[in-house]
Amino acid sequence: MTEKSTYRIELEARAAAAKVSFAPNIGDVKLAERVAEAEGVATTPGPPEPAPADTAAAGTPAAAEGLDGTSAATGQPLVVVVTGPRKGRWRAGRHFTAEPVTIPAGDLSEDEIAALQGDPRLSVETRETD
Repeated sequence: MTEKSTYRIELEARAAAAKVSFAPNIGDVKLAERVAEAEGVATTPGPPEPAPADTAAAGTPAAAEGLDGTSAATGQPLVVVVTGPRKGRWRAGRHFTAEPVTIPAGDLSEDEIAALQGDPRLSVETRETD
């Protein structure tokens, strides 16, 4: 059996909290749709959700900048600004809507950053704090 991604673990926890039953072999996209429906969040069909391990790359802030959430070039703290769809989207244990959410980069794991950046329905920007 393969190890579950952080996203899958969070998704299954949300499913349990919403009392959504599912087979162990259900795909992430289908399970996410069922959870969203149970939580009362409208979803639109989209491409399959990539697992965090599939989306981790050198371009992620944690890989490019370091795990402490500071810029390697300037030492300034980094923040991740995430904007979701109007009706909302859950990712990395957080809910994102059309209102931008600013998260200190040090508060996110590499898997969470990869999940955010790998989600085609989210706009993710990493920048230094002002």
